[in-house]
Amino acid sequence: MNIRWRLAVLTLQLAIVSLVTELVTGSPYAVETWYGAGMLSLIINPQILEPHYPRPGDVVGNSLIALLLYVTASRLKYP
Repeated sequence: MNIRWRLAVLTLQLAIVSLVTELVTGSPYAVETWYGAGMLSLIINPQILEPHYPRPGDVVGNSLIALLLYVTASRLKYP
């Protein structure tokens, strides 16, 4: 997997998140924590860092970031 393929996958993922956000909120971006967490997960995606097998330290780090975002997120739901 070369860098162009990884960038193409990242672009596709960003487009999907933006499309789903548009369908849910009516805007292609949101200021809520879930949107920031989704973008962060795409940025630190193992496809960019480690294309085949992520290191255990990366998995633990990503899990801690996700746990921190979950704990600090508001519990409000969309109607």
